[in-house]
Amino acid sequence: MASKVEKKYYLNILLGIMGLVCLATGIIRDTRPQVVYQISEILWVLKNLHLWTGYLCTILLIIHLLWNWEWIQAMTKNIGKVRGKMWMAIACVVAGIIFCVGVATLVPAKKSQHTSEKITMQNTDNTSEATKIVGKS
Repeated sequence: MASKVEKKYYLNILLGIMGLVCLATGIIRDTRPQVVYQISEILWVLKNLHLWTGYLCTILLIIHLLWNWEWIQAMTKNIGKVRGKMWMAIACVVAGIIFCVGVATLVPAKKSQHTSEKITMQNTDNTSEATKIVGKS
């Protein structure tokens, strides 16, 4: 049976690998290299790999935080004793929140390759409507 330290080590290895794969697939999907986007199967694999490694990273991160909760509490108490260090910890939390809110609200969303175009089809009673997906050229 593995010791507590060994379990943390193995968890960190998994967390590191999943984090790097999630980061790499995210960068590839975001930069959209032409070679990758010419093969539709790669797109599907990248999307799923990015999604599931992200989920696994989240689960592993929660386990990591739970296993290290005593250390986190002890460090928070130690840092809380020194006024300057506590302000730095608070600044880190605030900066993280500002970054997340800023990215979510200020960075424009990428436009899809397809747009929905509403086309009105007129019949005798003028009530029928249809929606057609039109590809951008």
